[in-house]
Amino acid sequence: MNYFLDRGGEYFRCSKSANGCCKYSNCLGIKKFETAVKLALEMLIYNEDTADYAHFTKRKDSNELDILYASLKKVQTRLERHKAAYSIGIDSLDEYGENKRNCLQDEEVIRLQIEQLSGDANTNNKIVILKQTAETLINTLFSDEYSIEQKNNGVKTIIDKIVVDKYKKNFDFYYFL
Repeated sequence: MNYFLDRGGEYFRCSKSANGCCKYSNCLGIKKFETAVKLALEMLIYNEDTADYAHFTKRKDSNELDILYASLKKVQTRLERHKAAYSIGIDSLDEYGENKRNCLQDEEVIRLQIEQLSGDANTNNKIVILKQTAETLINTLFSDEYSIEQKNNGVKTIIDKIVVDKYKKNFDFYYFL
């Protein structure tokens, strides 16, 4: 789903609908979308029966690990820049603390993804890592420290796609495994 802003407010619109692939326009307000994602992530975290996980998608991009390592390096560089800005007096201690927390949280999510993709961990271990990432993502979604775009990017790190049927009021979440 892609984020949009118009006179009616902020909402997400199905990317396939935006490209003319769906016959129905699927749009959902930010609050409803966040609530649906939070509920789905909580179900993922607290569900103990792995047989219930019908919607897992294997990551397709073999270069994804390289992309994650590059992202990790960017976060570490960003952290160093915030540290330098504080040390020369551009940022206050509060600003530096907030920026550092954001960077460390981003780094944690990326490291969990790297751990998930690395090696030949069995499905149960991957699910444990996915649950840990989901917990971090819930904290990100309901924090005022992140923009809508950052939250959207966070959702895209573990959720492959969301199939919305607004007439049946049904959401199907497909997670990366």
